[in-house]
Amino acid sequence: MRISIVVVLALSMFVGLCTAQCMMHQSQPSIHGHSHHCNLHGVVLSEGESYVNTTTCMKCHCGADHNVYCCAMLFHYMVPDGCVVNVKDCIQEIVYESDGSPCQALAAISRK
Repeated sequence: MRISIVVVLALSMFVGLCTAQCMMHQSQPSIHGHSHHCNLHGVVLSEGESYVNTTTCMKCHCGADHNVYCCAMLFHYMVPDGCVVNVKDCIQEIVYESDGSPCQALAAISRK
């Protein structure tokens, strides 16, 4: 009985992490009137085209259903003492704060 409770809790946590990683936006009506494009807050994408918002570090993709699917590019990491996560151009680097040499994360907890 305890094992099944632990499995259910772990599965619900995993599902929660996955749903937090990506989201769907219904495409807004296109200002150009093209039905084979997606419109995400004024950014017009062709079907199959991707776009990276470097301010929010979200990667968005125009699906065949003309909805926009966006996923977070950054993770929350658990890092050892003395390590920090630096972000530049939506790329994360885990380094020792003292000298900037690479540091190993203890775990990736979730996407931001």
